[in-house]
Amino acid sequence: MARCYTLHTMSPSRDHRRPPGQSPAAGRTGALLLATLLPLACAGGRRDGGVHAEAASGDSTQMRADAYVRRAIRSSSEGFILFPSQRAEKIYELPRLNQIAQDMRPQAAACFLNRSIQTMRAVETPDGLTYEDVPEGQVKIRVRIAPSGEVMRTEVLETGFADESMVPCIQEVIERQHWPTNREGHAQYIDVVYWVSLGAHRQAHTEAFAHALRREQAEAAVRARKCLDRRVPPGHYQVMGTNLVDKEGRPLVSRVEPGSKLPDTVVGCVRAALAQVRVPRDPDAFVRPVPVRAGFDVADDGAVHVDDEEWLALVLAEERAKRKAKRAELAGIAPRDPAGSAPSSAEDGPAPADRPAPPDAAPQPAGPAAPQSAHAAGPAGCG
Repeated sequence: MARCYTLHTMSPSRDHRRPPGQSPAAGRTGALLLATLLPLACAGGRRDGGVHAEAASGDSTQMRADAYVRRAIRSSSEGFILFPSQRAEKIYELPRLNQIAQDMRPQAAACFLNRSIQTMRAVETPDGLTYEDVPEGQVKIRVRIAPSGEVMRTEVLETGFADESMVPCIQEVIERQHWPTNREGHAQYIDVVYWVSLGAHRQAHTEAFAHALRREQAEAAVRARKCLDRRVPPGHYQVMGTNLVDKEGRPLVSRVEPGSKLPDTVVGCVRAALAQVRVPRDPDAFVRPVPVRAGFDVADDGAVHVDDEEWLALVLAEERAKRKAKRAELAGIAPRDPAGSAPSSAEDGPAPADRPAPPDAAPQPAGPAAPQSAHAAGPAGCG
């Protein structure tokens, strides 16, 4: 089969051959921590990728294949495309191959998420916050399939991933997949194209997003107040981190940065609260990095003051006043001055601690040169 497309960089071919009796996943399991937490890795709800059935050789077909891949990459932040050989196209049912392409996407997205939370770095620029060392790229892998449907081996034909951990992880996803059986008695091959990037994050610099994030961070810090209670000496402490969230704003995985001056157990407790920070929905996003922080002042008497605590109280009071005025308007009653008092009934809105409090202690791995934790924050996915 002719080459499907040209990537930005090239690397020597690499074979993953399976020794007799060895599982295809043996030796490369650490990078798929989130595979079971991602029921669907999607971009805007589209089913991107699938099978491209023009497997015949020839310049015109090659040009159409190249164009197909380019359109797919432009329209989506991630996806698979399968290019069966001429013989494989006649043997395998294309709808089944398309389903395989979709089934592999959550597992490949887990490769990207787990590696991103380890490597990416936030960098301040004149245009705002950006991220470096994101393991983005594309790869083309040839998979050779036995008549039984088991993968005999995979071979990297081309890669545009600068991060060396990504391609082996994608190969593992492909090798673990059970492919269709065939009665021809001969091995078949399919060329698999995969690409991934962070995608768009158009709301990141809007006032609405900044307000929502500030509120979520303040509420998380209030929930984490007890983490420091009678556990640290007086002083000011800050915990900085990064959450990766899906298009719905739900956290997928998180980390905290070293250098907080807090014990690991306390950092782990605060991280558990920050890992619950959600942001507004962005229907065009795939994975969004969100910087999170919590600041605390511990007084000589042990009292813990949270940064933005007064601001959060004011926001909550204003929201209660507006809800009270709205109820009065609907009931036909002239509302009193909303600045006068703040109702205390349960229906006036939850307190900032309405989410589960973080655990008292969450042990964290040591090591100043690496993030202090990587945390899978509850059920994930793109909906």
